[in-house]
Amino acid sequence: MTEVVKRCPDCGGELVVRINRENGSEFLSCRNWRGPSEGCQHTEKVPESYRMRRMGHPTLPGLG
Repeated sequence: MTEVVKRCPDCGGELVVRINRENGSEFLSCRNWRGPSEGCQHTEKVPESYRMRRMGHPTLPGLG
């Protein structure tokens, strides 16, 4: 199950954590993505505050 991190700034959908199949790195992708040329194409880095929470560390002020 992918966890919703925040709203997509392009379409208002949900940004979820996904795994890059080539290198195993995490990134955020819009759940409205339907393929390489269909749906919302928005992606971005996983926020540092999200990574910190997953590791059990407190969030730094200003990182929300």
